[in-house]
Amino acid sequence: MLFFFRRLELIVVELNLLEGKLSLMGVLQLTN
Repeated sequence: MLFFFRRLELIVVELNLLEGKLSLMGVLQLTN
């Protein structure tokens, strides 16, 4: 059970990083 939550935490972190990259790319496109 603990392993499952650890995995879920990793997935959430990866999603946050991906969202951050996407928003960063969006900002870069807006400034161009």
